[in-house]
Amino acid sequence: MEKSNIINRFIRIFDWKAEIKVIFLFLLFFIILFLTTPTKKIVTHYPNSYTDYTHLRNIKNKTSHPMLTDYVNIGLNELGYTSCNINILKLPSQIQFYFYLNTGLKLNGLISKNIDNSYNIYVNNNLSCKELLQTLSHELIHLDQHQRKLIQINPNSPILKWRNKEYNTKNLKYDNRPWESDAKQRSIELNKRMQRRYLNYKKEIKN
Repeated sequence: MEKSNIINRFIRIFDWKAEIKVIFLFLLFFIILFLTTPTKKIVTHYPNSYTDYTHLRNIKNKTSHPMLTDYVNIGLNELGYTSCNINILKLPSQIQFYFYLNTGLKLNGLISKNIDNSYNIYVNNNLSCKELLQTLSHELIHLDQHQRKLIQINPNSPILKWRNKEYNTKNLKYDNRPWESDAKQRSIELNKRMQRRYLNYKKEIKN
């Protein structure tokens, strides 16, 4: 009788361990599936038709490049944003130097959102026309991120939220920041659209 009880107890223990193994394998499978599933790609919402909303915006260009006003207006039209208040400013050399010390990279542009929901776009004043257009298209994608609440920044903290996930910018290299990767990737198409539209705009002015 005692021998039979021992065998039954052993079988129960064995079955219990087998169940644990099955549960563990299921959990491991779902963890691997979660980690290997790619994050849903962000799509730029371009309007079906191009509409000029320049008259609804307040854009102040305080750089030595007058065409930046046209660039920004065209980019905002492409993205479908109507009324935006934007200051285009010269990127201070101190910020460029600080950025280089921390990343080893050259800073061409920067965007910040103000309390009144206006934006400051800072650009390196020494860039070529081609570089200026590339820089502005990149910064306008950052504006799109702000408008769609993909990114949430606290100016008093190195912690920011990107797609509802917190990141510490102090511990994250510039090239590994997902919001920068998104801006880099999506600005390519926006840059092409802005170039085409700007060339057509210049032709219309000449005619």
